[in-house]
Amino acid sequence: MNKLLKEGWLFNLQSPSQNLHSLIKAGDLWARDYDDSSWKKVSVPFDWATSYPFSKENSSGTGYLPGGTGWYRCHFNSDDMKGKRVRVCFDGVYKHARVWCNGYFFGNHQNGFTSFEFDITESIKTDGTENVLAVRVSHEDIADCRWYTGSGIMRPVTLKITDDCHLTDDGVFFYSKDNKQIYVDTTVANDGYKNSAIEVTVTLTDKDGKTVYTRTQKGDLAAQEKAVYNFTSEIKDVHVWCPEDPYLYDLTVQVLADGKESDVYTTKAGIRDLRFDADKGFFCNGKSYKFKGLCVHEDAGCWGNAVPKDVWARRLKKLQDAGCNAIRMSHNPHSDELYQLCDEMGFFVMDEIYDEWQEPKNKWWQGHNVYPPSHQGITDDFISCYKEDCRSFVVRRRNHPCVVMYSIGNEIDYPNDPYCSPKFKEMTGNNDASKPAAERQYNPNHPDIGQIAGIAKMLSAQVKLWDTTRPVTMALAFPELSSDTGVTDALDVIGYNYKEQFYAEDHKRFSDKMFVGSENSHSIEAWHAVTDNEYIAGQFLWTGIDYLGEAHGWPIHGSYAGLLTLAGFEKPMYWFRKALWTEEKFCKIFTAVSEKDYWNRPWLANWNYAAGSKVDVRVYTNEKEVELFINGKSCGKADAVKKGYAEFTVDYEEGEITAKAAESGDVVVTTGAAVALKVNIVPGDEVQQLEVSVVDDLGNVVSNDSSLIKVEVEGAELFGLENGDLADVTEYSASYRHVYNGCLIAYVRGLKDSVAHVSFKCAGKAPAIVDVKL
Repeated sequence: MNKLLKEGWLFNLQSPSQNLHSLIKAGDLWARDYDDSSWKKVSVPFDWATSYPFSKENSSGTGYLPGGTGWYRCHFNSDDMKGKRVRVCFDGVYKHARVWCNGYFFGNHQNGFTSFEFDITESIKTDGTENVLAVRVSHEDIADCRWYTGSGIMRPVTLKITDDCHLTDDGVFFYSKDNKQIYVDTTVANDGYKNSAIEVTVTLTDKDGKTVYTRTQKGDLAAQEKAVYNFTSEIKDVHVWCPEDPYLYDLTVQVLADGKESDVYTTKAGIRDLRFDADKGFFCNGKSYKFKGLCVHEDAGCWGNAVPKDVWARRLKKLQDAGCNAIRMSHNPHSDELYQLCDEMGFFVMDEIYDEWQEPKNKWWQGHNVYPPSHQGITDDFISCYKEDCRSFVVRRRNHPCVVMYSIGNEIDYPNDPYCSPKFKEMTGNNDASKPAAERQYNPNHPDIGQIAGIAKMLSAQVKLWDTTRPVTMALAFPELSSDTGVTDALDVIGYNYKEQFYAEDHKRFSDKMFVGSENSHSIEAWHAVTDNEYIAGQFLWTGIDYLGEAHGWPIHGSYAGLLTLAGFEKPMYWFRKALWTEEKFCKIFTAVSEKDYWNRPWLANWNYAAGSKVDVRVYTNEKEVELFINGKSCGKADAVKKGYAEFTVDYEEGEITAKAAESGDVVVTTGAAVALKVNIVPGDEVQQLEVSVVDDLGNVVSNDSSLIKVEVEGAELFGLENGDLADVTEYSASYRHVYNGCLIAYVRGLKDSVAHVSFKCAGKAPAIVDVKL
């Protein structure tokens, strides 16, 4: 039985000004009888960083949000735990977690992105008194990453309650071959002090509840020992998993010890056959697919990295509507809820474990490429933790059919960061536009790039200890050098970041390996490098969604690289990508003032300009040609194939602008004054997402409006607001925020099946009041 520890938590952020005297006087925060009555009540997952203000004193690389040392304490009862074995399982704590239960210390875990567990049976109180779980989280080195990592218990915490004989944390591995043969490998541990007669039963059922496979194996298991029970069988009439029909079976593994149920495990299972062809690319169930992929980081504005499944579902649905069929988990394992959604919705996944190995990369803490950098990070723990990191990375995700390959590293070979070679006197990477010239020169004091081949082989071997059914890949940033080191010998699939110019040559050099664009620009040329070359399996754009961190300088606290804003609203490049990746015909109009600074202009679905202005118009479409009209008068036709959009320059005239193609069209009108608020509710299981727009008297969104919205909620909790403006440093705990491009999103959560009353108010506009069923 699993018991989710979501409520009952208290949190306290240790003051950075506390000296040794005050810390000792405060008492032992891990102790069972410590007085935590003044601590903040929270639900876990809970990322504490977004509860505090943005500050220029914090690191730009991690979004100008604080770290520190935080303490979590959970009070729980143990009515159902008498005579049971209890393990506490953490899906992810960032970072350097230390765990106590009822004052007993059980251990620590360094990596903030991998799961871990402790057996706390001996500490559990079963006399009717409460138990106290205490977790200390240390994230003092806030310039430890190139993007936002969050701080705290950012993923679920679960109590696994079993008898002494139970499945291990890596004790169930489901996989298939040729879409007919299934395999279920199980491992059972006997943590008791007597031998037991074991029965392990594996059952696979379809969505209608029909059993398609069930088998039982029996054996004797000695005390303090483990045993493996492997199952295999051919299944008839398999319903395969694929992007168009992501069919999932229910898998149950039951353990009986001496005739009594001792443990049970349930999960979803998908059956699919993968093939990686060096000349033909990627195949699923015999069908060729191009990865129309997007890289994503893990945060979502006010949620930090503790993002609910409902929030991810809204984002993924929009990305899927744009034609995306693949996600790269950049550059670390993500929350299990995201993999579940990818299973359910039919996304392929490139999973990834590291952004750096034993040598640190530059971390920008006062703006991008502003020297000196920080060199904090996971490298201190790499050598001592990589084996357990790899094990957790693989076994936690290998039952997800969406996962099709494992990446052991991102841009480890980035030039001069830190590796270099005397073969290149000067090296420039894809993100070095503002880097000083001296930093691009060969430096003999830097580690030589030749060592990465050995580490890659070491990591690849560790991954394959736990799963040989998927290929190992790596995202290479400077293959013109690193491909000569032998690093590709460790890889089954070769990934290149922004290096399309080497595809043809290196396909010949490594003719037995499939290539994929592991990270790519949004350009149409980068996509043509995929469509024009059968052997390229696809691309993963940087990025799918704007994210916190990797900021260029205050007050900008994130990256604008996404197709969606941090609030999950579509940006112009979203429609550009949809034009390249989808077949259902559409047109979408965006406009901007015609001026010399061509690239740094806001493109909006807007037709409000000063009389006589020159206006550039883009119509994103997957049709061949577009005709543009202003107030019914044709402005001419334009080709939409060469650039991926049709482009016009026109004189502004109040009224409406219309795009017409053979099978689709779009209209944008001159809006009136913003007079009201419009709310669209995106319902969810745990979180209700309220999309708020400022509109004119005809209900048209006023996309150039930036009004301040105040939110009041009765009967539930307003968790936070996000508008997508990465220059807006309003603290996330505030109940007000400006709209950005006329929109923002509010997140509301509360008791299931209750009703919340939510009001949105704005000076000079009619308020919007909605009842939201939770």
